[in-house]
Amino acid sequence: MVSKISQYVMYVLMGISVIVTIMAFSGNYNAIIYTMYCFFFVSVILAFVLAGIGMITNPKGIKSSLMGLGGAAVLFGISYLLSDNEVLKIYSSGTTPSDSKLIGMGLIAMYLLFFGSIGTVVYAAISKMFK
Repeated sequence: MVSKISQYVMYVLMGISVIVTIMAFSGNYNAIIYTMYCFFFVSVILAFVLAGIGMITNPKGIKSSLMGLGGAAVLFGISYLLSDNEVLKIYSSGTTPSDSKLIGMGLIAMYLLFFGSIGTVVYAAISKMFK
């Protein structure tokens, strides 16, 4: 049932995307911005609704979901602690030290996730060779 609903929503969103793309080629760029806002809010709402449905149908999955959220919180916490709040001269004049720290946190988290995923792929390939 859930897969049917998500499939229909996907088709509706694809149709809207085609219409907005045609509008963009005609010079109406505001339609793209407002459509992306709508897509964002629809995706956030659907993510929460479908996650709630998944937790109700599979209560054992809550533990793994909470472990994933905890891991993400630890990753961002470590990234925040490692980031620096120095504002360099090349930054725009409106950049504050807290902005610089948050940007550094995002970059460090991205680097950790990137190298972690590469390490996971390499580990899986090597362990597959020895089995």
